[in-house]
Amino acid sequence: MRLCTKMPLTILHVDTEKTWRGGERQAYFLIRALTRAQYVNIVAAPRSGEFAKRTASLPCTHVDCDPWGEWDMIAGWKLSRIAAVHKVDIIHAHTAHALGVCALASLFSSARLVASRRVDFHLKKHMFSSWKYGRADMIIAISNGIKNVLREDNIPDDKITVVHSGVEIDKRIKGVAPQSKQSLHIPDGALVVGAVGALAPHKDHLTLCKAALMVRKKIPSVVFLIVGDGPLRDKLKCFITQNQLERTVIMTGFRNDVDDLIEIMDVYAVSSYLEGMGTATLDAMVFKKPVVATRTGGIPEIVADNHSGYLVPPRDPQALAEKIIDLVEQPDLRERFGKNGFERVHQFSVEAMAEKTMAVYARIMHAQAAGEKHAHH
Repeated sequence: MRLCTKMPLTILHVDTEKTWRGGERQAYFLIRALTRAQYVNIVAAPRSGEFAKRTASLPCTHVDCDPWGEWDMIAGWKLSRIAAVHKVDIIHAHTAHALGVCALASLFSSARLVASRRVDFHLKKHMFSSWKYGRADMIIAISNGIKNVLREDNIPDDKITVVHSGVEIDKRIKGVAPQSKQSLHIPDGALVVGAVGALAPHKDHLTLCKAALMVRKKIPSVVFLIVGDGPLRDKLKCFITQNQLERTVIMTGFRNDVDDLIEIMDVYAVSSYLEGMGTATLDAMVFKKPVVATRTGGIPEIVADNHSGYLVPPRDPQALAEKIIDLVEQPDLRERFGKNGFERVHQFSVEAMAEKTMAVYARIMHAQAAGEKHAHH
């Protein structure tokens, strides 16, 4: 349903990150869907970054946007000129950092401003943070967990819309990828517990490694697969070496064949103490994997406790280990949880995410057309 009068809408997507993580993947899925729906898309991102490289295959205009920081007035001014030249209807900031320059751009532009909020951290307590979120016409939170945090940070209710992240449900075409198991030197009969995500502090892989230590005592043959890279890599490697876990925990680093690696997992584990939504968990559910995850952020909105997986308290290696052992020892339970998760994951399709985002765009444009637009001061 398109409420606005102008067809098609022109959207300027801004993502200033250099790396490729969950948020960039969601923005990519969205732009691809918008293109199919005849929207005009402009991508502003650092030319050297992964996002620019991967969206290069999509039929949209690309511009270089690599601000030195959120206060970069020149980058903001340039974005406002791009918005003017291309008659942009909506500027969509896909990350918190991008919102800074987009908010500056909105000072010189009549385009509406939409911000995606993908993490459940509290907003920073300084003036610029509250100013830039105040500039947004709508904030898209990717989970109710994030919406609640934004409420606590005094963002008005009518400025927040929840649009859950989406995953490609129909991508599970390939069979099992045993070559992945062989290439990682995992014995054929070994059960694999896996985790996918950046090695960032809030993902708390150290808790997962501590759980691995406990699981190994009971079931020595289990292998833990940690897929991803990030600032905590050396700290984790150090812990693995100190505890002689080299044969139990395999760190793959950053991989492009994540789906192949999820295929060989028997249990999917999430140890984060903060998690906006956790789209890698959705991927695991597409591959019918049972999940053991922390009860935090948007995770309980995805994983139904005792139905598609287990929820455990964050920062509790023992609770995590116990539930992993539970699933490792019960193949029937793994299969049941996996099937239930697969049924549930259909609610979180890329199509649903794109449809709901388009509805947000339409609503903002309709509000503007009806003269309800926010006074931009």
